Amino acid sequence: MNKQHHILSVEDNPNDVMLMKRVFEKNTPDHKVHFTPSSDEALDYLASKYQEKNLPKLILLDIKLIKGNGLDLLHDLKKDSRYQHIPVVMLSSSDREDDKQKARAYGCDDYVEKPRTYLKLNEELPKIVNKWS
Repeated sequence: MNKQHHILSVEDNPNDVMLMKRVFEKNTPDHKVHFTPSSDEALDYLASKYQEKNLPKLILLDIKLIKGNGLDLLHDLKKDSRYQHIPVVMLSSSDREDDKQKARAYGCDDYVEKPRTYLKLNEELPKIVNKWS
């Protein structure tokens, strides 16, 4: 039996979640994606998966979250020995150089500005997944 690749996406924008789900279903059906809207929920989810020994192969992380900050979550993940081996790709609408520098300083594996159209997301998201998971 094939084991699905498992991805965690921390994204609080419902429209972005809907578009990402569509791209995953269409282009990477062998990847199971779980979406959480906040840092706290992401940490709770990871803790439950750690107990099951089924951690995600990739974390897609937005910077701007309604509850919490993606950069703070990234910092926490990369300091925690349970999760620091999981690649984290910042997928954010922020094009601010200070956000990019901080993300790199905190240990993100890649920083990708969130595509602004569905067509571009459809092109870029599978590339990210194939590279990192």
